[in-house]
Amino acid sequence: MVKRKLRIELLVLTLFGMLCIALVHAHLCVYVLNERIADLSRVNGMQTAQVKRLLEHNNMTLNDTSKMNVLAFMCFLDDTNRHDYIEGEYVCRHFAWDMIANATLFGMRCGYVAVYFDDGTSHALVSFNTTRDGIVFADPQHDCFVNIEQGLEYSDGDYITDYEIIWNDDFS
Repeated sequence: MVKRKLRIELLVLTLFGMLCIALVHAHLCVYVLNERIADLSRVNGMQTAQVKRLLEHNNMTLNDTSKMNVLAFMCFLDDTNRHDYIEGEYVCRHFAWDMIANATLFGMRCGYVAVYFDDGTSHALVSFNTTRDGIVFADPQHDCFVNIEQGLEYSDGDYITDYEIIWNDDFS
């Protein structure tokens, strides 16, 4: 019983340590950026050309990261989900672009995901190619991971017919 308790405590400390390392790394990435770039991260609806200029200006390389780091980023470093959804003004694609801009500032490789449904509508998400779990999909409006697969019901009877990913290191 004592050994099991020690293992659990060690696991909790290890996970906490990994989270702290991820947060320190993320803060160091931001520290390197100048104020102009930090201000750009808050511009709603940052477009691909702006993200590309951001990367080139700071000579940044983007890296895949762990699912745990993505979760820490969504929970503690990205505030995109705090925006209000405003029909016709600030919709799912704006949430996605803002999360991508913020993740890019932290050196995270991610992608804009266009999800297409059987009724002709679409939705925007963000993808991360994690080092251990492969591609994970995040809903920037709700700070949660979602499953995306052709034929899968997404919500309220909307079935996914297709999706495409544009990675932030492929923006042109």
